[in-house]
Amino acid sequence: MNTALGISVLALTVGVWFFFEKRRVDTQFENTFRGRESLSDDDFYAAFYQDSGISREVVTGVRQVLADELQVDVSRMIPGDDFSRNLRFLLESDSMVDVTLVEALEKRFRIAISDKEAEDTKTVHDVITFVHRKTLSK
Repeated sequence: MNTALGISVLALTVGVWFFFEKRRVDTQFENTFRGRESLSDDDFYAAFYQDSGISREVVTGVRQVLADELQVDVSRMIPGDDFSRNLRFLLESDSMVDVTLVEALEKRFRIAISDKEAEDTKTVHDVITFVHRKTLSK
């Protein structure tokens, strides 16, 4: 009986923590992106990468991986958004999200990313240009 009660209390505690953590991330998300226009993949590509030589597939693929792994709406992100600064809260909510993000990029684009390369990739633009360079060299 004590074990069942302990498990119930633990489950409730974890559930409450996740609720408040999700709420904190949602609040920071809204504060970070307040006033920004939502851009579709096509609009984002046209606004920032159309004349860059980077393929639409790379740009939209990176955005999709970010959306899937971070579990957020990336439509208001811009290339200059920085995971070590204004987007740090997205990585702090889950200690493994940076690892799963790298793994998802490796799988999606069939590339290898070293720990050093991952550490040096700070902004959304850095991720897009890094993946672009890696896909050209394979």
